[in-house]
Amino acid sequence: MTPFRLTLMALALAAAPAARAAGPSFSCAKPAGQAERMVCEDAELAQLDREVARLYGLASTGPEARRHPELKAMQRGWLNGRDDCWKRDDPRRCVRDEYALRIAELRALPDARREDRRGLAVGPLPLRCPTVDGEVTVTFVNSDPGAAVLKTAQGSVVLDHQVSASGARYGGRLADGDYLLWNKGREFRLERPGLPAADCTDAAAR
Repeated sequence: MTPFRLTLMALALAAAPAARAAGPSFSCAKPAGQAERMVCEDAELAQLDREVARLYGLASTGPEARRHPELKAMQRGWLNGRDDCWKRDDPRRCVRDEYALRIAELRALPDARREDRRGLAVGPLPLRCPTVDGEVTVTFVNSDPGAAVLKTAQGSVVLDHQVSASGARYGGRLADGDYLLWNKGREFRLERPGLPAADCTDAAAR
């Protein structure tokens, strides 16, 4: 991984303690529904909410905003999906995942990456995985404890940051099985249910 990328990660992690002390982007005086109440009472969710609001603001006011007329409708749809998390077995996990996925979606727009030094996330980083069909990217969300959004041709999954003796490890058990993403420097190892493990590298590293 290049020094520039490491610097971005370090800045994001350094900013995290101060960011956690603040509330979400909306007023908690009268939260609209269970999801907003959860965000108001949870430091990590509030941190993720502020990041989504920041990225959406950048994307909707940037030089290329006119190329994305669907942005407002997609944001409304995302809010509806977040608010429906009360129906899930683990509402808090659902809300966290919805925020992480939205952060990754917004960061795919160049306008949303204009102020990375103020951000909570890094990516999407393209990975070169010779044995994996299609594009593979990862977006690191440096909240506490943090997550990674892995995107492949099969879709996107949110993986939890896990304790690792060496490198950075992200994993999770989803409906179809266990996922694991391990990263050290510019090297990655990807494990998915029912598929051979894949060794990858940061395709943008120089």
